[in-house]
This record gives sequence, C-alpha cells and structure tokens, in this order.
Amino acid sequence: MRQAWVRFVGWSQIIGGLLMLLGVWQITHLEPGNIHVVFSPIAWGFAALSVVAGYQLLMARPSGMVLSLFVQGLQIVSVNAAWRYVFLAGARLTLLVSSVGLRVSAGGGGAFILTSAPPDGTLNAPGLALAFNLSIMGELEKATWALGINLVAAYFFVRLWRLDSVLTAQAERERQAQSSAIGV
Repeated sequence: MRQAWVRFVGWSQIIGGLLMLLGVWQITHLEPGNIHVVFSPIAWGFAALSVVAGYQLLMARPSGMVLSLFVQGLQIVSVNAAWRYVFLAGARLTLLVSSVGLRVSAGGGGAFILTSAPPDGTLNAPGLALAFNLSIMGELEKATWALGINLVAAYFFVRLWRLDSVLTAQAERERQAQSSAIGV
C-alpha cells in the first residue's frame, strides 16, 4: 500500500484531522457559548478518527484500510436542512445543490459539524479549511436546503474499496497456496 494515492489519502486524513482538532479546540475554548455540549465530544472523536485512520493507512495496517474507508464514506455527503452535517478531513471537490442553484467548491482542510441549524444553504462548519467556489446560483444564504457531494471523498472511497478487495483476494490465494503446499 505504498502507492502515491494511498499516501495522499493518509496524509490528507492526518492533516485534515489535525486542522479539525485545532478548529474545534478554538471553538470550545475561546468561544464556549457557541457550541452545543453534545457536539464537542463527537467532533473531537471524528478528528481523532481521521488522524488515526491516516496514520494506520500510511503504516499499511489492515485497520488503516477499514478506518479510512469509514472516514472517506463519512465525508461524501453534507447536508443543511434544519440539521447541518459536514465532515471534511483532507481534499474536497464538492458539488453543492441547493434550493437556489448549484455551486462547485474545491479546497481542503478539516471541519466538522452535526447540529440543528437554521437552513441557510451553506455547508459551513467549525474547523480550518480553504475553498474556491464557482457558483451558478442566487444568494446562497437564502437557500432553504443544501446537499453537498464531495467527489474527492467518493473517488477515494471507491479506490480504497477496490484496493481492499484486491488485497483480501490476494491474501486468500496466498493462504490457499500455503495450505496446499503443506498438504502435499
């Protein structure tokens, strides 16, 4: 698992998780009244999960593949419609569809939110991230709902899933070959 794209995913998760930890720390310690009590432990957990998954993936441990699949899967969909859910740990290319139009946003970083929120069409969350936007829409803040699809996370989820399938099949063939050699 020393392929360049696997290293990219691992480092993206680590850096994104660390940026998320920094952003969540800032919100919880510098602006404690602005965060829901239940949100904080979940945010810390998601950030730590991202860092651990990235590290385990870089170390080529089987748990790194499983955790990274989970982390990538959690980043695919973001939503803002009475509840807001956003999880970002690394690179993103997000297609945002809202009640007022369409936007494509590219960037990266670390951010997380899971809370009730008035729908404003944005997918903002506590954390540190950088984004470049191309919009074909009216005023996003006037949207009554928004759905984002992180194409980078979806792509790497599929790549990791396929790699996991290949590695599992190889391990099974090796196990069968060893069993046959012992039985001969």
